[in-house]
Amino acid sequence: MSTFSPPKSCFRRRMPAAFIGTFLWLATVPTPAQTPFEQAWNILRAGAPDKSSEQCLATLRVRQLIPGDAKAVALVEKKLQDDDPCVCGAAALSLGAMKFKSAIPQLTAAAKTDQDGAVVLAAAAAVVRLSSLAKRTAR
Repeated sequence: MSTFSPPKSCFRRRMPAAFIGTFLWLATVPTPAQTPFEQAWNILRAGAPDKSSEQCLATLRVRQLIPGDAKAVALVEKKLQDDDPCVCGAAALSLGAMKFKSAIPQLTAAAKTDQDGAVVLAAAAAVVRLSSLAKRTAR
């Protein structure tokens, strides 16, 4: 099965610098005595409202690694309405990677209404991935 690859203009150019910048910035954030789980969620929440596309893309990529977590899905779903098409596309791909089938209606709406072709393709690819997952689970 082939996977959808995001447009080179959006992701490949920004991602290495975004990852490095994000993790260097996050390493300097002071944290009180917390469990590693709480520290991880604070880092993800800190990157969520950031206005910088690079920061947002990095946190979306990290959230892909948390499949089935409702908190992570809710944070990613909000980014489907972002002004930056690269962020919207990354959010759609992240939702597909997170295997959260309840995101299908929002992804379908994004695929039907978004004006940017990359977002439409990313949302459609995520819907196909989640639909095929739902069919395999139903068998």
